[in-house]
Amino acid sequence: MRLKEVNSERGTDLLKRKKLRHNEYYNLQECFDTLYTRSVNGEKFYGLIELMSSNENIRLAYRNIKRNTGSKTAGIDKLTIKDISHLSVEM
Repeated sequence: MRLKEVNSERGTDLLKRKKLRHNEYYNLQECFDTLYTRSVNGEKFYGLIELMSSNENIRLAYRNIKRNTGSKTAGIDKLTIKDISHLSVEM
């Protein structure tokens, strides 16, 4: 069963379709689908830090949270999403 089908069953299809487009925009959907399928089969994962810290995943995370109301709340570093919006994508 694909992730989209699972989300439809949960009644959150509209919200998840928006996120799905973001995942596809950054070419991460296939990776996430593969990880999901392998995890359902009981596989455990180690060393995912490379995926988590990839430019595409960071951009995806930023895009997904920038309009979230929680993004207006400062984090442990006292910064909000607005505080980091001016930062360059380049590292």
